[in-house]
Amino acid sequence: MIREKWNDAMMEKELLKLLLDKYEKSRHATGEARIRRRVTVKTSELSGYHQRDIEYRKSLHRAALHLEQAGVLAIEWVPGETGNLIQALHLTLEKVAEAYRIAGEKPSADAREDLGKRLANLALQLPWGRAFVQDCLKEIQEKQKYPAQLPREPQKLDWLLRVLAGLDDKGPEEMLERIFSKRYLGNSKIFEQQVRRRLTGVLRRYGEEPTLEEEDLLAEAGLVRSSSELLICGPLKLTIQGKLADLTPFAFGIGIGTDTLESLEIASCDCSTVVSVENKATFRELARAGLPAGVFLICLGGFAGPVKRRFMGKLKHFLDGGVSCYHWGDMDYGGIRIFQHLRRTCIPDLQPLLMEASIYREFSHLGEEYDETYRVKLQTLLLDDTLAIFHELLGIMLQEGRTLEQEAVPVTRLWNRIG
Repeated sequence: MIREKWNDAMMEKELLKLLLDKYEKSRHATGEARIRRRVTVKTSELSGYHQRDIEYRKSLHRAALHLEQAGVLAIEWVPGETGNLIQALHLTLEKVAEAYRIAGEKPSADAREDLGKRLANLALQLPWGRAFVQDCLKEIQEKQKYPAQLPREPQKLDWLLRVLAGLDDKGPEEMLERIFSKRYLGNSKIFEQQVRRRLTGVLRRYGEEPTLEEEDLLAEAGLVRSSSELLICGPLKLTIQGKLADLTPFAFGIGIGTDTLESLEIASCDCSTVVSVENKATFRELARAGLPAGVFLICLGGFAGPVKRRFMGKLKHFLDGGVSCYHWGDMDYGGIRIFQHLRRTCIPDLQPLLMEASIYREFSHLGEEYDETYRVKLQTLLLDDTLAIFHELLGIMLQEGRTLEQEAVPVTRLWNRIG
């Protein structure tokens, strides 16, 4: 609909855009029209025309008359109201190219061709990025349509394509969103304000973990809002830039930033058991209680992004068998998915710890009730055969109608369990 208070030049472009939009949807645009039908916009479709905004109507009349003089449209006046009230505007089909020029637009076929070239030139290496681009190209080439997943506004389209190219360029490096936005979009706020939500939609459809929350989806792509760290506690020695560091004396744990995680090499880890925990509060309590000999403790702080997973895989490879690996998390949808994610991506023989029916029954009175929407999410986990180890727990959680956070379980239970 046309907005009010436009100047004449803007009004001309808007009228032509409305007419050309109808033209694009007609058989005339594809050359399939057998009957020469008019491409028409009625004034009843124009917001404000039949209201008492005289200046608006005068501007529209001046724009229409100027376009009629240029030969790109014809005015149909209301009978007996010539020069006073317009009934409809008809596009001059022989002057379509001129109408596009005046409107500052391109025919859809030309615009799709240009877009196809831009997409192909991206040459993305990221698997999910390539899949997304291929689907867009397929829609352009086979269906002759503008891809529904791409924004139509030129500026927003440009931002999205630059973000895709930027993610491909930065590689596996973890980067703060604002730094990424400044580097690849020229402004530190554009990504968050204009591209973040659309990129999340792309990742949800084409990424390997579509059920993750928005923050975790973006972390999978290497974009984080704030720097994260991995909390560890135990007998670990590592080298950083050729220098040896012994972290064993840090009895209450120490945080390692993602940049350090990427650059370190493991020198030794004298342990027989590796335990990862989901939440920082539990990690702190376990560290304060004192670790039994041979236990290495890690806190992921939720879903483990690519950098943390690479460290976990590096540790698993270094220990090379003979070590038991456990994960203790919340007994809820997220906690179970975090376990599944870790087992699938970096520790295939990972075992759950204190995430079972007997522990749930004992402490369920400390649990939190959930709604029907959450119940449906839990039920979907029962359909996943890779989560068979949790099916008994899930059945009880569905009966009780509660989830249980790991903070509700005394940390002494962990040490009792692993000896």
